[in-house]
Amino acid sequence: MIYELDGIKSKISGEVFVAESADVMGNVELNDGVNIWFGTVLRGDMKKNNYRKK
Repeated sequence: MIYELDGIKSKISGEVFVAESADVMGNVELNDGVNIWFGTVLRGDMKKNNYRKK
């Protein structure tokens, strides 16, 4: 599930997989080719978190 946190929405660009039981919230950027698997929690409440394919 993707949540807004303190008025900040996560940014998703390109082909990204986010499992149904994963949580993405706040200042998080997911770029093309990223996979977020089951039970994962990504929080962008302290600083921006940017994930991209290596």
